[in-house]
Amino acid sequence: MILSSQIFNLSIIEIINLINIAVVLISFLTLLKLDDLSESPKYYLETLFVIVLLILIIDFLNNRFLDKTYFLYPFSFFFYFLVYPLIYLYTKDLISTNQHQSFRDKWKYFVFPVIIFVVISIIYYPLAFEEKKQFHSFHISQSAEAFSPYYIFQMIVVPAYYLQLIVYLVLISLLVKFINENIHSSEVNLLIGKYSKILVFGIIFFESFIFLTTIVVDNVLDRKIIETVFLSFFIFFGLYIAFNQSIIKIQTRMALLIRKVEDQEEISKIKRLNNYDDENDFSELEELIRRFITATKIYLDPNLTIQNFSKKIHLPSKKVSFIINRCFKGNFHHFINQFRIQEATNIMHNEENVKIEDLYSKVGFNSRSTFNRVFRDFKGVSPSEYIENRKSV
Repeated sequence: MILSSQIFNLSIIEIINLINIAVVLISFLTLLKLDDLSESPKYYLETLFVIVLLILIIDFLNNRFLDKTYFLYPFSFFFYFLVYPLIYLYTKDLISTNQHQSFRDKWKYFVFPVIIFVVISIIYYPLAFEEKKQFHSFHISQSAEAFSPYYIFQMIVVPAYYLQLIVYLVLISLLVKFINENIHSSEVNLLIGKYSKILVFGIIFFESFIFLTTIVVDNVLDRKIIETVFLSFFIFFGLYIAFNQSIIKIQTRMALLIRKVEDQEEISKIKRLNNYDDENDFSELEELIRRFITATKIYLDPNLTIQNFSKKIHLPSKKVSFIINRCFKGNFHHFINQFRIQEATNIMHNEENVKIEDLYSKVGFNSRSTFNRVFRDFKGVSPSEYIENRKSV
């Protein structure tokens, strides 16, 4: 009874914490279902959501059950120091064409958070339990000169946090500069440019506002509400980027690839593109386009054209046409019809009594005659013959 009353007798701050936990958890589960996200950036984004979730859970547990969970305190700061490295690596991976870097190439970004964790552990864990409780009673912005362990902790952690913040702001700003110099296009406003600029200004505004509230706002509840509002903004911004990640990557890869092969002073873009022979660039772009089309199933739209498709990924149709021809050795309609015929054969395999007059419109064809002709081109037999062959087997 005592435990149950302790669980349900929640303060306003704890209720806000639980709401934040629920929002982040739902967002994380939503992220897991986005199959069109490519692996490397998706892992950074998922890890980022998990870290935010762990920070909130540790905060809630330490408010409610400090005698049981006090040992988690240094971990919450370790997670705080992981946030900006992961944001930077995620942004960098959206731009980078090198998707095969191992952890050995990225471990250096996690050294500083580990050092901070070790230092906080050395200060915190040797303390007696009553001193740990006193440690928890302070806010990071409060003066703690009378309690030397926390004062030492403040003198290390606060400057270290803002030092790391400045370093990663500079690194992300360099990515913005790279985008402007190498990816920016006068023909289209690329999403990666918008994302990176919003990210830089958002971080500056968020950290400045939180810093000011620690000075101006004395009430802990008011601070918590302000932090919750900003946390919600970053969560929804993260989800927005996640939903648009495939488009961002396709746009970025196409822009980088075309930048490599363009030479406006000499030969036409088409000729340069056809002669360009770096297969690594094209193979990665091919995989990204296939993932996007498979996940969105835009091929089911019978009115889909190269112009419609280009609008969906926010790129000029001529450039998209060049890339599709080069990556998939055929025109856009032939490329899209591959997915439609595959969808048709999946239905034939998984459903009983399939009727051709119903099937062709389900998979994105406007007429039965076109469906029959295209099906025969890909499979060597008509749809009716294919179904009969399946039955006989």
